[in-house]
Amino acid sequence: MFPSKAPFITAEIERRIRLGFYQEKLPANNKLRNEFLVARQTLTDALKPLFARGLLSCASPRDGVRIHPENLTRGIIAVVSGYNYTSDEKNLLLDIRQDGFTALKIRKTGSAPCPHWLPENSDGVMFINSSLDRETARFLKEKGIPFISCNLTPFLPGIPYIDYDNPALYDLLLTTLERKGYRRIAFFTNSRLEGYNARAAREIRRLKRRHALPVESYDRIVLPPGDSMQTALKKYIAACRAKDSFPEILISDPDVSRQFRQLCAAAGAGDPVRTFLYHRARSSSPQESENLYSFYSLEMGWRLWVQGYRLLREIIFGRDPKSVHVLVPRRIAFDREIAGKPL
Repeated sequence: MFPSKAPFITAEIERRIRLGFYQEKLPANNKLRNEFLVARQTLTDALKPLFARGLLSCASPRDGVRIHPENLTRGIIAVVSGYNYTSDEKNLLLDIRQDGFTALKIRKTGSAPCPHWLPENSDGVMFINSSLDRETARFLKEKGIPFISCNLTPFLPGIPYIDYDNPALYDLLLTTLERKGYRRIAFFTNSRLEGYNARAAREIRRLKRRHALPVESYDRIVLPPGDSMQTALKKYIAACRAKDSFPEILISDPDVSRQFRQLCAAAGAGDPVRTFLYHRARSSSPQESENLYSFYSLEMGWRLWVQGYRLLREIIFGRDPKSVHVLVPRRIAFDREIAGKPL
């Protein structure tokens, strides 16, 4: 069953009023229904919250629907990030501010929950860069504060999220490398988001079985969230050594090739992985090294967050959060052609 379009229309009409597209009166109902391609009842349901907030009024059908911009709320949208804020976030924050909200930036440090940092008068909360945790999600649900995670959230059912379709990306990478002769392919997944590493490992094993590729011991390694890169790599290498099983090619985000080789040498494991493939930030330059390859996303990361903000506004206006589980296709490009498996 598809979710009602009413919350989307509510949020869009309210946004147009904020931006001054609609002034004094709304367009006629027939015009709005034709634009949004909805039935009369759906449009009626969409306008109800705006009448309830005093943003719209209608003395009579002949008079039309009048707009009262003085009743627009000047609330707060909190944006919680798991990393330091950079220029990547500026487009999201600008979009929020253009809509007349205060964009409250919150930097989450470490793995501690952050409900005490969040103002209870927030209109909504966005979580980017793997910053949502179980305790904070429960706190927001109890308080009835709308929120969305811009990362898939496997640790608690019913949490609204938007994320890239990583299983489709894994599938593409496996297909590409299989054609180059690789069979023992590993993914190094070190997310700080609870439950994400385990989910990714299950999905990779499923895809390998579908591709008739061997499922090795390293496909069952699940790193705990919150480990530093060095700690996570040490655990990964130790698990591979315990089963005397290293991959032919290791895929990671970001580039871990140098650290991996150094830690293997320090542990007396030699240089067991010949080829590395990593996901680089679009703004960075590829590393030029033999048997080191990279790919990058063609989409800008902040566009996903802006989509998340749009969905959050629909939740604010009544969309069921449980219906907001969105995976966005990710288009990638390789920096150079990957050579066939080394002999």
